[in-house]
Amino acid sequence: MSWVTLRPGLVEVLENVPGLVTIDTSVPPAVDAWPYAYVIYRDGEHAIHGGIIINKYHATIRVVLPWQDQRAAEDLLAPFVDSIADAIDGQRGLYGRL
Repeated sequence: MSWVTLRPGLVEVLENVPGLVTIDTSVPPAVDAWPYAYVIYRDGEHAIHGGIIINKYHATIRVVLPWQDQRAAEDLLAPFVDSIADAIDGQRGLYGRL
């Protein structure tokens, strides 16, 4: 398993989250459609235990919203907190990539 394999799986999961308009794999230079989500590699760990290779990857998923007051932004963001986590939990195999 590699980040090159995982990243498209995360994108595919996010594409199935209701309400997300655009999904990307890098920090956007500009956003023209909201809510915009992107996945970036944060860090990883590589270990060998008892002859088994273990790779752990940590990603950051950010949801970008149009500029607005904080309360409105929190209200718009709130449903995505659970729906993104639920989408990932519901597709632990990342559409056969794992």
